Order: sequence, then C-alpha cells, then structure tokens
Amino acid sequence: AEQISRAIQQLDSVIQQNASASEEMASTSEELSGQAEQLKDTISFFRIDSSSIKNSGRNSRPAHKSIQIAHAIKTAKSTGRPAAGVRLDMQSGPDHLDDEFVSY
Repeated sequence: AEQISRAIQQLDSVIQQNASASEEMASTSEELSGQAEQLKDTISFFRIDSSSIKNSGRNSRPAHKSIQIAHAIKTAKSTGRPAAGVRLDMQSGPDHLDDEFVSY
C-alpha cells in the first residue's frame, strides 16, 4: 500500500511538472507569435518582385547594406511613417546583389 501511495505521489508530481512546462510553452509561443507579427509589421514596407530573383543561392549581403537597412527601419519607426522619406540606395553594383529590387 505504501508503494502505491508513493507511486501516486510521483505521478502527481510529474503531472504538475508537465502542466507547468505546458503553461510555459504556451506563454513562450504567444510571445513568439507577437514578436513575429511585430517583425512582419516592421519589414512590411520592403517589397521585392519575386519573379525577378535570379539566384536564390545568394544568402549574404555586405555589412554596409545591412547597416543601411537597419538605419532605414530605425528612421521609419522614429518618424512614425512607414518608410516615408527614407531612401535606400538600391542601385545594382558590381556584386549584383540588388538586381532583384524593383522601383515603384
């Protein structure tokens, strides 16, 4: 009878741990969902024409382009206007990394 009682206590402990872990994962999931939505809103003003992407193997950009984009996002956020008045130099250089961008 004592073994059964200990087994039930252990089961109860495991169930409580699982419930706690489940709540934590639900909270984390909700937080990540909110962050994903915020990221989506932040980058929504960048547009590319997917039919013009020639080489999907290109997966890196020079650091200066990343800095320009980060500055553009910061400027857009601080002005409260999505990319209004923010200009990015999207002229194609010798590296052809910006060939897929389309001017509107």
